[in-house]
Amino acid sequence: MKAAGLFVLVVATLSIASAAAGTSSSSAASGSAIVAKQSARNRAVARRDAERRLGLISLPPGAIPSSTRPSGIGRRLTESAGIPGGVRHVSEHRFWTVPGDRRRVFSWLHHHPPRGTDVKENYGNFVFWNHGPPGTLGATGVVGTAPRSGGGTAVRVDVFDGWELPRDPTQRIPAGARYLSLEVAPGSGGTHAVGEEAPPVLRISTERAPLISALVRLINREPAFQLFDLPSCGPQGIGSEYRLNVFRFRDRPRGRLLAKVSQETPIVLCDPLVLDLAGRKPYALERGWDLIRRAHDLIARAQPVSPEPRKSATSFFAPALRPLTLW
Repeated sequence: MKAAGLFVLVVATLSIASAAAGTSSSSAASGSAIVAKQSARNRAVARRDAERRLGLISLPPGAIPSSTRPSGIGRRLTESAGIPGGVRHVSEHRFWTVPGDRRRVFSWLHHHPPRGTDVKENYGNFVFWNHGPPGTLGATGVVGTAPRSGGGTAVRVDVFDGWELPRDPTQRIPAGARYLSLEVAPGSGGTHAVGEEAPPVLRISTERAPLISALVRLINREPAFQLFDLPSCGPQGIGSEYRLNVFRFRDRPRGRLLAKVSQETPIVLCDPLVLDLAGRKPYALERGWDLIRRAHDLIARAQPVSPEPRKSATSFFAPALRPLTLW
């Protein structure tokens, strides 16, 4: 009888685990479908916006639109004069022929910037729009020129219109978080000297319902991480300054882990806020500095796990470059 009872218990446990896994998979599929549909909508909006912005480009008097790449320039202007990195984008381009040389083109652009751009922010052959319709992330215009063999200048203008990656609505901290533990550990960024002392691991926990609820709401409304194609994250900082802040939300002390959220500081361009739900892949979010600022007092009260700081086992120099600090 005991064996039979054990068998029933095991089967029931496996059934619950299987149902949970099935629910997680179904939720992930549903979220992916919603993101794909909204992404297609945002790309379409961005493409229409890129076409509209091309019409805002002002060229010198005598400029003639060309439906194809102008003649007399060899293989030049077959591609854009530059491709901005960073966010996902669509692009549209047009050609013109202009009397005079390239200096006339850029002088005119400088004195007649496209509507919605700021001459103080535009530079060289780039113009920038910082705002756009909902679902887009601004745009960059890139102007390329080439002298024509018969005289005058061929012009190619590309507009790269950024589109917003929607947040997966199923990637949210579930209801029921009543206990929060925080761990502040040495971060992975920066360069480290030989024999450098690693900072101690700090920990603290709380059951303060208003704070926990506020942090959950804040995390659940942050947008999806947008950057995905940067040539570099910028120069390294001092390794001892970097911290990895890990927030664990549970239903009770030592209870079920609902979500783990981590953010490395100082926050730089390549460092997302990472949401980790059970049974799901880590999910990158924007605006991690919102969480760090809101939890500042909690972080400040965290205490070392041990009185003596740990020693670094080895010295190393992280290979990736990092940009200027944002927070």
